[in-house]
Amino acid sequence: MFRMCVSNDREFSVRYLLRGIRPSGTSHMGYLTLSIVRIFIVVFRSAKEILNATFAERKATLISCPMLAQLMLSFGLMVTSVSLVGCSKTGLSGLVPVSGTVTYKGKPIEGADLVFNPESDGRAASAKSDASGKFHLTTLDPQDGAQPGKYKVAISKKEMINPMTAEEAEDWFHKHSGPPPPRKIKNDLPEKYADEKTSGLTATVNESGNSDLNFELK
Repeated sequence: MFRMCVSNDREFSVRYLLRGIRPSGTSHMGYLTLSIVRIFIVVFRSAKEILNATFAERKATLISCPMLAQLMLSFGLMVTSVSLVGCSKTGLSGLVPVSGTVTYKGKPIEGADLVFNPESDGRAASAKSDASGKFHLTTLDPQDGAQPGKYKVAISKKEMINPMTAEEAEDWFHKHSGPPPPRKIKNDLPEKYADEKTSGLTATVNESGNSDLNFELK
């Protein structure tokens, strides 16, 4: 059997890292760094041994040690993701800064979600208003703006009614052997504004950007 299934030290490190548990007497950063190094060594050595093994030995090892198979798959996906991100081009060209305010009955709305959907080809943009009702549009990166063009706009401010804490949800699960019922959600704004088809809200993003897109909801 390969090292991963017989090395208690590595098994300990992998299990506790995957479960998010830190052994006593170890700092979070120190244990995380050490565990990542150990996992890398385990995956590298195990992969090398598996490549040199026969098909029957590979199959038997992965079946008898499922955590090794899961870890190697996760590691492979992580490496692939990092490679793709490193080779891909971040950001989106042609974006311009867009900001404005949203009010309801003359008062600024905090925590309103705004969604800008293009009327033709293009990417949607979104934003959340601050305490003064101010918002800055985001397409890919935070507050990177939007593409010039015409948009239909939807605005909502939704929140859960009597949301459960994590402890309450866990207690419910143990008492009822199942997840808690879904919580009801209310919209603090008229429901028509939550759908671009019924909101009646539109916006035009100029080639140079906008700083005065104001929405006065009634």
